[in-house]
Amino acid sequence: MFQRKLFNSNVRCFGTAFTQPMLSLNSYKSKTVLVTGGGTGLGRAIAEKYLQLGANVVIASRNKTVLNKAKKDLL
Repeated sequence: MFQRKLFNSNVRCFGTAFTQPMLSLNSYKSKTVLVTGGGTGLGRAIAEKYLQLGANVVIASRNKTVLNKAKKDLL
């Protein structure tokens, strides 16, 4: 049986429920992560997640306006 519910922390795979996050909140503390395309979309979501995990995040984008907006929103 394979069942996956989007936007829900319960994921069932072969009858086993996974309810614990894979990484603890400070698992990236004191580490620096470079995210390319970090101004929008998937790159921005990845940057947000690394921030939640305690990382120092450096984002790169081709568009300076988008980059500055992302910087403001992520801080």
